[in-house]
Amino acid sequence: MTTVSNDFHKLLVGAFAFVMVSSMVFPAYAGEVSELVIKCYPIDDGQIDPPSISLTNQFGSEQVDPFLPVFTCEIAVKNGISPPFVPQSGIIYPISGSIDPPQVSLTDQFGTEVVDPSPAVWVLVPAVEFDSAEGSPIGVSISAHLTFYPISGTIDPPLVNLVDKFGDDDANASPAQWLGVPTEKNSEGLEDDQHYKCYPFDGTVDPPLDFLEDQFGFHQVDPMTAGFYCTQADKDPVRPLPPVGGEFLPIESTALLLAGLQSSAIWMLPILAVAAGAGAYFVRTRMNKE
Repeated sequence: MTTVSNDFHKLLVGAFAFVMVSSMVFPAYAGEVSELVIKCYPIDDGQIDPPSISLTNQFGSEQVDPFLPVFTCEIAVKNGISPPFVPQSGIIYPISGSIDPPQVSLTDQFGTEVVDPSPAVWVLVPAVEFDSAEGSPIGVSISAHLTFYPISGTIDPPLVNLVDKFGDDDANASPAQWLGVPTEKNSEGLEDDQHYKCYPFDGTVDPPLDFLEDQFGFHQVDPMTAGFYCTQADKDPVRPLPPVGGEFLPIESTALLLAGLQSSAIWMLPILAVAAGAGAYFVRTRMNKE
């Protein structure tokens, strides 16, 4: 009986050691839920001056006249271990909005806060990446137009890791400064209803020349290190979160919960496997002794 107990103890100690070593091999952020975010890089060599456009979203409709582009944006993985398989890109143009939005409540992985947006300052236009100035497309566009409104967030986000086509950054961001709202441009239809909350940070990855094409033309730009990233957010009252207890989660929260379970499943497998093997070993040994 003593031998069986000692062997069982050794198996549990081995399982614990395996998990501890694995946690040192994987990123320190692996305990958090992975999420796709938008990561944006400032540019100062934009050349295309777009025509006047109409923007319509939950705050109203307005006619704006975009200026030369100031950011390129990429879909990135937050706290994951690999970038998206296909680059997804967009280009941000400055605008001077006139609609003053009401106060809204924003909830993302970092918490909930009420903010008071100012009139719009940017519009993101989906773009496709090319492999060279005269090459072929190698990516797809970000799924929707977004209008960005300045906000003054108060939540200080934790350190996160961001991986996109240019590499990975450890982003130690400041409180949120912009709200991204899904927008219909020129009555072309609303492609998505996802809101974003954007946090400024100082990136370290210096991207190479980038070749992008959007609805306004072809761009060859030299991005600088990243300036901000945007997390998916729920905005009240349009996308309210469910009350605590008593109701099923909506599909967005359910997907987030499942993603969290999947991301943590890899840590559970070694423990479950060792526990099952130890149990079988213990039962078989007892049967032989009897």
